Amino acid sequence: MPALYSKLLGIVLLRLAEYEFPTPPERLFSRSGPLVAEVGFGDGRFIAAMSRRHPEWNWLGAEVSGTSVVRTLKR
Repeated sequence: MPALYSKLLGIVLLRLAEYEFPTPPERLFSRSGPLVAEVGFGDGRFIAAMSRRHPEWNWLGAEVSGTSVVRTLKR
């Protein structure tokens, strides 16, 4: 399975080793749309609020802190 997906939350956790780069955003999101990337999303407040405001955009958050990822998933 190339990604861990929560249908309920609409969140995909990618296993980067299973993708070639550059990967077209349409392959990652299974749809077209504007791509918005946030590097270092911290506790996830901004990316969670903006993704609710613009669900038609494809949001890509990059974070190295596992704790931050867990906090963001809870949001």
